[in-house]
Amino acid sequence: MKNILFILIAILLLGSCSSRRYSVSVASYKNDVEPALSNKCFVYGQYMNQNSPETKEYCNYIKTVLVGKNYKIVDSRAEADVIVSFNYTTSEPKIVTRTVNVPAFGVVGQSSNTTGAVTISDYSNTVKFNQNTRSKPIYGVTGVRSRQKTATVYDKYFDLDAYASPSKEGVAIWAIKSVNTGRGGYDMGMAFPYILTAVSKYIDKKSGGQKTVVVPFSSSAVKNLKSKTIKNQSK
Repeated sequence: MKNILFILIAILLLGSCSSRRYSVSVASYKNDVEPALSNKCFVYGQYMNQNSPETKEYCNYIKTVLVGKNYKIVDSRAEADVIVSFNYTTSEPKIVTRTVNVPAFGVVGQSSNTTGAVTISDYSNTVKFNQNTRSKPIYGVTGVRSRQKTATVYDKYFDLDAYASPSKEGVAIWAIKSVNTGRGGYDMGMAFPYILTAVSKYIDKKSGGQKTVVVPFSSSAVKNLKSKTIKNQSK
């Protein structure tokens, strides 16, 4: 019985871990405007202190993604033919309630084992039969129980916009709007690489409406993004 329950609990825990993910709603646009002269790109954060560690960290992540899209990163607006700006905001906390079904365990049957012995008396010429039956319960899933779970979640909005510089600045070449709803409080640091990974496939593309991109918590793409960003910073 203990072994069975241990296996079932382990399966549930593994399922819970594997279900951790970031679900990001993405909409992207590409305007029919005059293209930039080249892919020399300058990245900055809107309404942010450009010298803060947080802004620099996010800029470095975005630069890594843009390099993978054949952009060349430059250090000033004057050098750039493309200006890429980003912005993010986090909503006030929201309480959400959902119903989850969990399995109920118990006895689903019985197994029995009957043993017996025959005794023959030499004196009375009689035969006696002794029978012993042992029953064992069979355990399994007896049904499903519904439970209410509440959680505090936050909407994390992330925008990424590209403008031609200097003549077309103000008219976006392409733009991406996204939102992720989940836990993690106001801190964007944990979610940022996942959100950026989700939207990166729509850089310089039209999404054709709102799309949902799911990025697993153990995503290899996120690990690669972090690794490449660290390497780029060390150069």
